[in-house]
Amino acid sequence: MIIEELLKAHVFALISDFEGLPLSIIEALACGCVPVTTDIESGISEILTHNENSLKSPIGETSKFVDNLLKLIDDQNLFNKLQKNSTLTIEKYNLDHHTMTNKYIGVIDQIIEEIRLSKFERNPIVHNSRVGPILLPQNYQQIN
Repeated sequence: MIIEELLKAHVFALISDFEGLPLSIIEALACGCVPVTTDIESGISEILTHNENSLKSPIGETSKFVDNLLKLIDDQNLFNKLQKNSTLTIEKYNLDHHTMTNKYIGVIDQIIEEIRLSKFERNPIVHNSRVGPILLPQNYQQIN
């Protein structure tokens, strides 16, 4: 079970160029893991702040990512602060499973209602010469 493994861990490392708001981050926060992530423009940046409840490094800079992991080993005070604040993040942003379930139900209900009223609009599709039509994540749609 994932939760059992997260409860054994101290750190949750996520190296990625793009994510929305991964459930894995929320689960890790709830289990008291300190997130160490790449600094991606996504839902992660809406709830994680470098040196407050997580450590972040620029995308593609592996040495800085490793430095962040080493900081947590070398600085127990920093680790304790980030761990405490990461756990409080669940409460601060209402990320508990009851609240999140109700939010998802609300979004799904809204989509169903928009479809019923013929008001639903899909995000624009971009045509890429190598892969064909793709539906870009919201934060990439401004790229030409």
